[in-house]
Amino acid sequence: MISVEDVAMVLSSHYQATDFDPYGQTGTPETRRRYRPIGMNRNQEMHILQIRPNMPKSHAAIHWLAEGVNIFNSPVPFFANCTTTPENFQYTPVDKSSTDSFYWLNKLIAMVADPLFAEHDWDAEFAVSESRKFGFAAGRAAVAKGDAAFADVKPEDLPAWHDALNAETAATITNDLQYLLHQLVCIRAEKMTPSFEKGGEL
Repeated sequence: MISVEDVAMVLSSHYQATDFDPYGQTGTPETRRRYRPIGMNRNQEMHILQIRPNMPKSHAAIHWLAEGVNIFNSPVPFFANCTTTPENFQYTPVDKSSTDSFYWLNKLIAMVADPLFAEHDWDAEFAVSESRKFGFAAGRAAVAKGDAAFADVKPEDLPAWHDALNAETAATITNDLQYLLHQLVCIRAEKMTPSFEKGGEL
């Protein structure tokens, strides 16, 4: 069976562990630029629609949504039978890069993470990997929570009930991504050009 994680991994591929990885240390400069990465800088959104045949139609569809560059983002599961999305998913200003926007939060993460990946910074790669693991685990837990309780909800109340679940899941993953950005900024701050090592006299 193909999982949501499998699809997300393909859509975020940059040919890891091959001579064609643009972040790689093997191959040549030519091989590392030969093929366009699947997870590339012009990614704006990732959509994975999951239909569960073992669930009634009113609860079967889950729309996993991620924004920004797929190498660094985390898909959020939304029960599709809903009426709205959280405010930070609706808010995408064109005149400022605000972390109040889920889109811009993910773009900022990518902008800080990219040069760290290019430098093979293990701490940054680990932070991104752990954040993605957390995102999928939180998403799976949210889906399981919904599956365990939806039968007790009246059919006419399901959309609003899904709205509340979706908002809770989105907030959990947004908070983790905020922390990921904080980690990456702290790592990058140590690598700024105007820096020096303190001598023994300081």
